[in-house]
This record gives sequence, C-alpha cells and structure tokens, in this order.
Amino acid sequence: MGMNDSERGWIEVRDLLTAAESAVIVEECATICADPSNRHPRDKPVAGTIHLEALDQRVGEVAELLARAALRHAVAAWFASDHIPEPLQVSLRSPGPGFGDQDLHRDTMEGPPPEIPEVVTAIVALTDFTEHNGSTRIIPGSHRTSQPAATFRGRRRAVDEAVLTGPAGTAFVFSGHALHAGGRNESTCHRHALQIVWRRGQF
Repeated sequence: MGMNDSERGWIEVRDLLTAAESAVIVEECATICADPSNRHPRDKPVAGTIHLEALDQRVGEVAELLARAALRHAVAAWFASDHIPEPLQVSLRSPGPGFGDQDLHRDTMEGPPPEIPEVVTAIVALTDFTEHNGSTRIIPGSHRTSQPAATFRGRRRAVDEAVLTGPAGTAFVFSGHALHAGGRNESTCHRHALQIVWRRGQF
C-alpha cells in the first residue's frame, strides 16, 4: 500500500527466531500444558484456544527472546525512546482448528489516537502464519483514527484490512491503538504465537 511502518501501524521483524528456536518454545509450552503442577491462575491448557501466561518466568528461551535487539528496537521505535518498560504480559495464544476468530479491537482505550501509543503489542509467530490458519488481521492506519471498534462487532471485516503472514519466527510489533484481531483457524493444526504487551505507564 506504499505505507511505511509508522503510517500502517506495525513493524515486521523477520527471523526474530529461527524455526528450530520456535519449535523449542512450542515444545516447552506443550510440557507446561501436560504438567498439572505447573499452572498460572490464568492458564487455559485445555481449550479451543490454549492460553499460557507469564512465559518469561517459565520458559528460558522466551526470557532470552525479550532481550533481543531487533525486538527491543521495534518496541522502542513506537515509544520514541531508547528505554522500554518491562513487558506487562508475555503469553502463549494457540487457537486450534475452528477457533481464533475475533472481533476487530484495540489493546488500549478508545478515543483520539495518541501521538505515542500507550500500549505496544508484539505477536511472535511460533508456527507459520498464513491466511488459511487465521493469522492476525489489522487495519492499516487505524492507529491514527478514532473509528470505534464497535463498528466491527459480529466479526465484521474491514475492506482495507491486511493479514499479517510470515514464517515461524516472524514478529509483528504494532501500536495497541491499531484495530486488529485473530482470524479463524481453518487449518488442521494449532496456530501457536507469543503475545507480548508493553504499557508506557510501566516506565
């Protein structure tokens, strides 16, 4: 669409993880799911969409990922600062076949778009993100608008939405004010991803 990162609302970081590193994190998460003694209060290890929380404290490879320069630079670019806060949330989201379809929404308050986002979110693909398995949808430029998310209730699509696709290990770092949503997983496998959230007030 001819937009640069700040105009479209997300920064794509290719090869943040190798395919092998992504697979290790998926395996570690499977081990957590299989261990009833290893539970966070907000975990959903058996669900249409598996949730695992606080993975920076439970999976060493995830903690190491957070220190990688490419990820930190992308987050810092949104906050317009060389210093970024500690993540507020580091979790796994893994929709199974037939799950994952969301309404377009924002990760921060509705209202006038902020010059510097209050929230920055990263989605890190741990398996290939394709249109078929329901990878994240986002409306380019919506981080600069006040269009209510309620416009898209009932899983309505936007005519200009983009689908964030890429191989395992790709990260998509976006303004939390951007309208985005998970798509429906039409494949036969789970779509594994890390969801990492930073809040500016955490500085």
